[in-house]
Formats: sequence, structure tokens, C-alpha cells
Amino acid sequence: MNGFARTIISLPLALSTACGAGEVATPDVIAIRGRVVDATTDEPGRYASVTLPDMQTGVAADSNGTFAFQVSRPETNDLILVVRRIGYERQSLHIRLTPDSIQDVGTVRMRQAPLQVFSDTF
Repeated sequence: MNGFARTIISLPLALSTACGAGEVATPDVIAIRGRVVDATTDEPGRYASVTLPDMQTGVAADSNGTFAFQVSRPETNDLILVVRRIGYERQSLHIRLTPDSIQDVGTVRMRQAPLQVFSDTF
């Protein structure tokens, strides 16, 4: 097999290996991944909701607070990532996409929301 054919065959394998289990990135598909934690305790943000509203898609973080999903590469290089978790303030992050197929947003640190007490008596 010549070097050119070997490179073409190796590229999809390299991309799928770099993405991790279940993630396959191509030039038309990007993988977005990161981790959600409590800003004070560094405890994992278990099952936090992670969405890309403009792309109408999202996932739930796992029990370790990690998330990963794939989307078609948008026409714009700017995305908004929204992270929500019960008892925490909503986080919105601006993501500037790079030419890479894998976008690691790093650690999203969630702050606990202030306690709100509601009463039906006046």
C-alpha cells in the first residue's frame, strides 16, 4: 500500500481514537466535550443539562460530570453552550470553534443558586 492510501485509511482511525469511545469526528462533524463541577467543592456536576440552543441539541453530563456530543459543523464559528443543573445558576459559555474536529471546552464551574423560599401565606 502506498503512503497516500495509508494516510487516508489512518485518518478516520486517528480521529475516532482521539475523540474517545463513541465519538467520531470528521471535517463536517465536530465533537464537543468538557466537564461540569461545583465551583466551591469541585464535586462533579452529575447529570447537568448541557445544550447548544442554536443547534437544538444537547446531552446530560454523566456521573463524573463529563459530557461529550457530536454535531454538524455550523456555518458560523461561534456557538453558545448552556449548562443547567437543579440548585445551580445557569451558565452560558461562548465557544469560538477552531479548525479542529474536537472542541474541548474544559471545566465548567457551576455556582450554587441562592436559596429561594416561597410561601402561599401573607
